[in-house]
Amino acid sequence: MGGNARTSAARHAELARPISGTIYHGADSQNIAQILERGLNPGYAGTNAGSLFGLGNYFALNSSKADIYTKPSRRYRSGARCVLVCRVLLGEPYRTVAPCQTIRKPPDDPLRHLSSVVALTLKASPMRGCVMYPEFVVFERAQCLPQYAIWYEHAAGCRCTHCAPPRFSG
Repeated sequence: MGGNARTSAARHAELARPISGTIYHGADSQNIAQILERGLNPGYAGTNAGSLFGLGNYFALNSSKADIYTKPSRRYRSGARCVLVCRVLLGEPYRTVAPCQTIRKPPDDPLRHLSSVVALTLKASPMRGCVMYPEFVVFERAQCLPQYAIWYEHAAGCRCTHCAPPRFSG
């Protein structure tokens, strides 16, 4: 077997392997106990923050991206927030560069069994996506397992999207 055939075979094996990983999910703090007890339910998709890439459970590589989707706890005066660390089985993802808001599963593909959606970033090469940070969407409850809940508060003077005053151009 020549070098190119070996490289091609290795690449094919890599692409055929199911993708899984530990990634973050941001949620309303009042829902955390229920999520930890029952798991993430795709039936609630879009009720907290939208559904730009389909009606499923959303995850991010960056905790700061997941933080965008959190809501502070009303139980504690400090307004603690929570991000979940989840084990997610993406399988073979459908990679998209454009919104696909109404889908309830990855698009059908006669050559591959697609299991999730990955939104590609603006910097993705060679295809340019439409988000700053990658987003991962799964549509089946069994594809994600919340493992840890990270409770935190934003520091005084924080300049994140929740804390910074809105900027107006004008």
